[in-house]
Amino acid sequence: MFNKTSSTTIAAPYRAGNLTRAWLASADDSQSADKLDKLAIELDTTLRHRLPSGTFRGILAGREDEVRQDAAILLVEGFLLGNRRLMRATRAGNVSEAANQLSRSISGAISISIRRLRRQAARYFARFQPISDHDHGTCCHPSDRQYWSLPLAVQRALALQALHVAVTGRLITRQQASLAEAIATGTSQATAAREYGISRSAISQRLQPVRRYLGEVLTNLEFPLV
Repeated sequence: MFNKTSSTTIAAPYRAGNLTRAWLASADDSQSADKLDKLAIELDTTLRHRLPSGTFRGILAGREDEVRQDAAILLVEGFLLGNRRLMRATRAGNVSEAANQLSRSISGAISISIRRLRRQAARYFARFQPISDHDHGTCCHPSDRQYWSLPLAVQRALALQALHVAVTGRLITRQQASLAEAIATGTSQATAAREYGISRSAISQRLQPVRRYLGEVLTNLEFPLV
């Protein structure tokens, strides 16, 4: 139902009242495919307005569209029809209350979708971390330990995975990631300078965005116990 809209639709001016009108029209007795299509378009436009591309940083960078799609599914599957206040306002023709409840439903769906994706990313990163059990062996369950307390090999694996995510989200360049990976795996700055044909001071400058990104992501990385 909620497919991506055309570039013409996305570029149209956003007006919050458009969604409310589309919702009220779709809820009347003369429900039609055209009215449902209009609702889908307005809901997609609203989600893009509330969560534009480029909003996220860190491990969720570049994944706004995933959140919007998941939020749309939540709304369709129950966040709208399951909102009793919204349904009462709709039946009563209370436009202002319907608009307020639509906004609340959308905010809730986006919030839950973000938490879902963040937990998914945290679980993915946590796969790289062995932790000791009572028999002093290892297991692959996530933990709540801090990044800096992990073994160096695990820190390195997490940092390299974070670099891949950053390149995918276009937060750093492939060359910056390659340079950081070389340094992380033991290449000295002098050797890296020769191999990349740049000065040692240039290496430090190119690694600054990488250091900022890794500092943000790895310091705040969660290892949930679920």
